[in-house]
Order: sequence, then structure tokens, then C-alpha cells
Amino acid sequence: LYYSFSLSSTAVLIEYHHFKVVIVTSEPKKINEILLELKGRAKTYWTKHSGKSRKHCSQAEPYFCEQFNTCYTHQFTQISSQNKKERILPQGRHEIPFSYTLPKTLPSSFEGEYGFVRYTCTATCERPWDVDIVSKRAFTVVGIEDINQEPETMEPACVSECDSSVSFCCRRQGSVSVKLSLDRTGFTPGEQFQVNATITNDSSKTIRCSALKMRQQVDYR
Repeated sequence: LYYSFSLSSTAVLIEYHHFKVVIVTSEPKKINEILLELKGRAKTYWTKHSGKSRKHCSQAEPYFCEQFNTCYTHQFTQISSQNKKERILPQGRHEIPFSYTLPKTLPSSFEGEYGFVRYTCTATCERPWDVDIVSKRAFTVVGIEDINQEPETMEPACVSECDSSVSFCCRRQGSVSVKLSLDRTGFTPGEQFQVNATITNDSSKTIRCSALKMRQQVDYR
């Protein structure tokens, strides 16, 4: 019995998000129910050090947890030789699409060193007198963020740096200056932004390449 998910990687809030369970069997199988669970939660974890002792701490916050039955196997109900009802999934490929409306206030997905905001979808094949088959997949949520209410995020940012220590054989060869600017300082998850860079080479040296490095700073509260 092969069992898997097929779902898109990004969910859009407010609208229905579409999922699909795919089941492929090489022969008829007894399956009572196909159950689904959608879950979203945040969790942080850290370690407190006191002398030689360490204490591991964690805190979790659930956002939602929805469980429901697809009722897909009900159409394959049969009467056995013992005059009992049983559900036998025919051989072949079975696709079970379903939709769900995500809550409007969900934060965006996040994975960090000391915590995460994670959304998962779990499907369970409930089999009589046998071990259940469970498949779990994570999906990405892009939250709705309105930064227009925060005027400081609309202000531009600019920084410049000058290196006048360019030298060769203990002789100064001039300076190199760099200026970086952004049209604003606030951006929402999933949004693209442009960095404007100006490099002024007042030295006799040739600049072969330049690189921009982005650094993320996360506050856990």
C-alpha cells in the first residue's frame, strides 16, 4: 500500500486552500476510514545555564487544530460472508481532494534556531486489526500583515562606509566607499525589495567583485 500527499507549498489566507490525498494500492485493501488533521502552532525552546547545571525550557501556543473524516471509503462498503459490513478499497489509484479555509489572523510560517511557526496536514488510513498508515506534510502560510499603520516602516534608510586603508607595499593607494539605501524599512513576508548600492573606488586597485549579505535578527518573546 503506497500512501502520499499532493499539495501546493503556499497557502493563501482567507481563501480556500486545496489539498489532495493520493492512495495507490496494488491489491484491494480493507480500510475503515481516511481521516485528516490540519494543525497550526508556534513553539520556542531554549536552555538555561546555571553553573554546571542546565535546564531545558519550552513554550508552545496552538493556533488551530481541525479534524474531519473524508468519508471516501463509505462508497466501497460491502457485506462479508459473515454478514458483516466492511469497506474494501479497490486496487488502483485514488485521489481525494479537499479544501479548508484558514483563519484570517494566522502569522506567517517561520523556522528559527530557537523556535518555529509551523503548519501541518496529516492523513490517517484507519485499518481494521492492522497498524494505521499515517502521512504528514508541512505547508507554508503567508500571513496578512498591514504595515501601513506603522509610519516608521515607510521611512527610507541609508548607510555609508569608507575604507581609506587601501595600501600596497606600505604606501596608501586611495580609498573605497560604499553607500547602501532602501526606499523604506518595512516589508511583509514574501515581499520582494530592492537594495540600491553605490561603490566609489578612489584607489588604484581593481575591485573584482562585490557581495551583499542579509542578516536576520529574531526576538523571542
